[in-house]
Amino acid sequence: MALPEKIKVGPIILSVIATPDTPIDENGLHVLGQYDSLNSIIYILSTTNYQVQVESLIHELCHAIMDESGLAHNKQPVNVNDEQIIQGIAGYLHQVLMDNDFSFVRRQKSKENKEE
Repeated sequence: MALPEKIKVGPIILSVIATPDTPIDENGLHVLGQYDSLNSIIYILSTTNYQVQVESLIHELCHAIMDESGLAHNKQPVNVNDEQIIQGIAGYLHQVLMDNDFSFVRRQKSKENKEE
C-alpha cells in the first residue's frame, strides 16, 4: 500500500513525497518526515516500513494543521514544547484512526452533497 500523493489541510493541498533520502530538520537532525510549509510538501522517509511511514505522515500532518490554524509560532523553527505537543497528539491520533471506523464522515459528506 502506498501513501497518498496529496492531502488537503484547510485550503492548502500538500504534496506527499516518499523519499529514500533521509529528511533533515531545521536543527540538522535526521528525521523520519518533514513538513515544508513554504512549498506545501510533506517528505516521508521511504526506507522505513509502511506503519512507520503512516505514523510519520500523521505527525507531519499535525505540524501542517498547527501551521495552517495559526497555532504555530509564525512559521519559525519548531521549539521543543511544540514538538512534544505534536508528538503526543500524533501518537494518539494515529491510534484513534487505527482503532475506529471513520466511514461515517464520508457518509455524511455524501449525504450533504445529495441534498444540494
